[in-house]
Amino acid sequence: MADPVKPDKPPFDYIVRGLRHELVQPLHSLGLLIDLAPAAVRDEANAPWLGKLKRSVDGLSRMVSGLAEISRLDLQPSPAAPASTDIGKLLRDVGERADALRRPETVVTIAPTRGVATVDQRLLRLGLACLIDNALRHGQARRVLLGVRRRASGWLVAVWDNGAGIPDAEQDFCLSPLGTGSAARMSGTAGIGLGLTIAQHAASSGGMGFHFKSVAGRGTAAGFSLS
Repeated sequence: MADPVKPDKPPFDYIVRGLRHELVQPLHSLGLLIDLAPAAVRDEANAPWLGKLKRSVDGLSRMVSGLAEISRLDLQPSPAAPASTDIGKLLRDVGERADALRRPETVVTIAPTRGVATVDQRLLRLGLACLIDNALRHGQARRVLLGVRRRASGWLVAVWDNGAGIPDAEQDFCLSPLGTGSAARMSGTAGIGLGLTIAQHAASSGGMGFHFKSVAGRGTAAGFSLS
């Protein structure tokens, strides 16, 4: 009788998806319970508590998603799949998705762009989404511009904002995993410190250069250089 065939070791991304599913489901259940809280619980005295609980659940959900994304990019990266890309269309698509995060007082502008570059569209979209999320959620920006600058070596696709910016002394920390700026922490808008990490991983995985410049009190510019 032949020996039983041992199954192949499951790929890492399969394990990540499984763990993410196990963690996300209870988070979604908590969110649903908050949404369905009886009217008696929704009085003025309990409203702040419910708001804090919902923000905590949302933050945990973003952390789980962010950690899963980093794991996929870092530990089992998929080969980059560069393709000819209409940069203007890609920016419009990313900008439309950012509308869900935009605060009423925030103006988000998508600069008209014409040009074609060879790039992994998935990784560029992922990186830009993280940078826009940072600007809208944590940068306290009122104006955000998503656009392109033409350079001798290619394109710079970037997000510019007029938010709080990051002091020089904190920039290395903010660019490291789980690093957050003091201004965002003090204002209560700090995230979980994974957005810039994911953006940098997307850049390295897609063969793109990562650009970052921030001035305290004046804002931040971050993006990707494409050949």
